[in-house]
Amino acid sequence: MKEQHKELIELIISEFKKSENRVMYRQDLDEFFPDSDTKGTIFNIILKNLKLIEPVIGENYNYTLTKEGYNFTSFKDIESKELALKLKEDAELENIITSTKVNKWLLKTKWYPLVISIIAVLVSIYFGYKDSTKNNELEQRIINLEEKSKSLKNDAKPLKIYPKEVVEKVTAKKIDTLKKTLKKTLP
Repeated sequence: MKEQHKELIELIISEFKKSENRVMYRQDLDEFFPDSDTKGTIFNIILKNLKLIEPVIGENYNYTLTKEGYNFTSFKDIESKELALKLKEDAELENIITSTKVNKWLLKTKWYPLVISIIAVLVSIYFGYKDSTKNNELEQRIINLEEKSKSLKNDAKPLKIYPKEVVEKVTAKKIDTLKKTLKKTLP
């Protein structure tokens, strides 16, 4: 649609809103059009495409504003609303695409934690079994050592305990012999 057509449509709708009962005759509308080609094009746009006006029932060549016509302000407003709607739809589409990618990634990676946890359980079971066999070996060694120590205790001769006086005499003799040997070796 040409910019001239947009301006002409805005002018026609504003005139509709100013008119009495918001009804205009076809003859009054003809004044706005410079030629018959423009008249046919704009009339089709207003009546059929945008549906801003409609024929009055029972009256020939009379037109009134529709609900869309009452709400129409300018094409700039319509274009800005369409742009905002398009941006919103684009954002929603981008959001859907992103969430789809994330969901696909989650489906692919959901098995990794499961596999890792199964491997961890198997490793812990293996080391638990390995430790229990070592514990059994250690327990067996401890039992063997206890048995050897008991048998050594039973086989050992009892120690003699000498009286204090005897120990003092023996130590005094040894000390005397050491002193004599020191005197001989020292000049």
